[in-house]
Amino acid sequence: MKKFYPSIVVGCLIIAIGIVIAGFKIGRAIETKDFSSHVPGSFEIYNSNVDYGDYMGEVQAAAYLCMPLETFEEYLQSGKLDGTFAEIRATKRDGEDVEVFGDLCIFSRAKLDEFMLGLISGD
Repeated sequence: MKKFYPSIVVGCLIIAIGIVIAGFKIGRAIETKDFSSHVPGSFEIYNSNVDYGDYMGEVQAAAYLCMPLETFEEYLQSGKLDGTFAEIRATKRDGEDVEVFGDLCIFSRAKLDEFMLGLISGD
């Protein structure tokens, strides 16, 4: 039969009690912490280092202005973004046939900056 060492048992109990106490203190600190700062979503984290060019599509322009795509589309449909983009007819070649399937909006980075400065200044 193996010899029983009470000091090992006492040491393990002290370590376990220390872990439990530390867990409660950390949990309480997290509950009382003010997390009022903005927590970025996965889209912002993924695209945080994107170098936008001088011209961009609709999704890129919405991300560039840091606004949801739905809000950007509302601005686009209401005419608030007029003058910030050019419409280009999107075509597709199928052999000799050319099929028109919609319009693309290409946005100017400089004009989007002007638009946003106008929103900020209240113009």
